[in-house]
Amino acid sequence: MSDRSQAQPYLQFRLSQDWKAMLALRELSEVLAITGEQIVPIPHLPVWVMGVHNWRGEVLWMLDLPLLLDLPPWQESLGKRGRGLVLRGPHNSRSDRRRSTVGLAVSEVDELTYCDPCNIETAAATSSTYPKLDSFLQGYWQPPTPEPAIAVLDGTKIFGCLPAADEF
Repeated sequence: MSDRSQAQPYLQFRLSQDWKAMLALRELSEVLAITGEQIVPIPHLPVWVMGVHNWRGEVLWMLDLPLLLDLPPWQESLGKRGRGLVLRGPHNSRSDRRRSTVGLAVSEVDELTYCDPCNIETAAATSSTYPKLDSFLQGYWQPPTPEPAIAVLDGTKIFGCLPAADEF
């Protein structure tokens, strides 16, 4: 168990029935309740780009996070309701051609937990049958309870897969 002063807050969520993941809270702006009907599909985009959602009067591009990671789509594990995580981009300057926020659709949000980043085992040290998931990982964290390790996603890597704002 690590010293709580070293620990940072992470939001845990479900990618599917079998997969839990988490993102550092500093990378997130908000958690939204969403339904598939609230997302307007846009044709001719990658299958994991669901479309756009009206977020506080602004356009928020929504990504099916499990599908991006080669897991079943978020609605398959839940149905028509889910959560949207508003992910902040790594760059906030107006001259940056990438988006400053993007929505990540997930089946459900579990809990806020504190984790010492030193306790995150790098993805290179683990073996997975999901190479696409591995490319978005910071690593895996083993909670103090006897549950399976939780995938720690890297928000910067998620933004890295997005086309420039004028290409979306």
